[in-house]
Amino acid sequence: MGIIPALILRALWLTRTLKKNQWLPEQELRVLQTKKLRALVKHAYSRVPFYHKRLRSIGLYPDDIKGLDDLRRLPIITKEEVERARTQIVADNINLKKSFKTHTSGTMGHPLRIYYDPRYLDYITASSRRYRSVLGRKSWEKTAVVRFSDSNSKGEVGPGIAKRTFHSFRRNYSRNYYISYSANDIAKEMVEFQPDVLFGRPIYLRLLAEEFRRTGHKISPRLVLSRGDILDHSTRKFIETTLGCDVYDSYGGNDAGPIAWECREKDGYHMEADMTICEFLRGEQNANHKELSDIVVTNLNNYAMPLIRYRSGDKGSYRSGKCACGRTLPILESVEGREKEFLPARNGERLSPRRLQEIAYGDDSSVPMFQVFHEDGHVSLHVYGEDGSDDSISDLKSKFSDVFGEIDVVKHKENAKANMRFFLNKAS
Repeated sequence: MGIIPALILRALWLTRTLKKNQWLPEQELRVLQTKKLRALVKHAYSRVPFYHKRLRSIGLYPDDIKGLDDLRRLPIITKEEVERARTQIVADNINLKKSFKTHTSGTMGHPLRIYYDPRYLDYITASSRRYRSVLGRKSWEKTAVVRFSDSNSKGEVGPGIAKRTFHSFRRNYSRNYYISYSANDIAKEMVEFQPDVLFGRPIYLRLLAEEFRRTGHKISPRLVLSRGDILDHSTRKFIETTLGCDVYDSYGGNDAGPIAWECREKDGYHMEADMTICEFLRGEQNANHKELSDIVVTNLNNYAMPLIRYRSGDKGSYRSGKCACGRTLPILESVEGREKEFLPARNGERLSPRRLQEIAYGDDSSVPMFQVFHEDGHVSLHVYGEDGSDDSISDLKSKFSDVFGEIDVVKHKENAKANMRFFLNKAS
């Protein structure tokens, strides 16, 4: 059998396996996780210098990990430790030149370089196909992906007849749209394309929906898929009302991989327990269900750069019980945002990015592009661009003043980049 047929068969087998796993009894899922965890720890100990040194330093060896309850014996690692480790956290039997390289967004600091092995890429593809089947997506549906670019890149291809032909064929079904500041440029192009499925970060999708509402132009997607950031209820409702279709959200990252997604019930997120182990911790202890806690992730399939008990920096909660859809995958109740973006209110409560976005967008009024800075006990509201009216700025200031007390407003004539963070806690 040739290489290409073998790869196709492997992809089909993995997709079939993951589709089956979403209905497995809880005990069988735990057995599968245990098997994968033990194999991963053994590989990390023997092939990854960072883990070999770390585990030997605490007197822990692969055979000591016999079940999921032993996971807590492994040390938690942070993004800062991964950054410092550099290639010491990459397996020594991986050819870096042939591995797939990606990185985190870097919006909260330096981008983190991540390596995937080919086997893990197959799992990511199979995971995507499983989610596609959950939502009833068809391979022939036209898909538009909204991405961020500093340079307004249009994704042109280089020379070569085969490459240009493939690109021309592919553009009939799938297109990337690059957004820098506003959706003005891409809205008209998207009207001509009329996608069936629309992907993007929530802020990109909102900017697009605002542009369509402002101009009266329309697209009629069947599905909108949000990913890469917090999708608050108000933004979801705004996009759904404007575009006339359901919005489904997913959670994951380039570092930890795909983690969880919404099914058609939209009642929590199904965690991909056959791909990832998620822990919800308060300090070093397991959190109770629905209790706000730190999300710690173990990616079970990336052998090129294992991330075992990786503190994601996100806070969220899980829920006991099952979804009405019947899937047995455990439920992620919500993701509230990055811990560094929680801001202290004047009543002493720390408010999550999700809560703060609800405050900004909750009444469906016009909201200019903004950032809220907290530093040395003082809060300032920064507003960008010249499109925001005095009334809209005053309204936004009033909303946040109710939460933080007296705040300053700083106006910037330049537009804000579409990938900016809304809330910045400079004190943390």
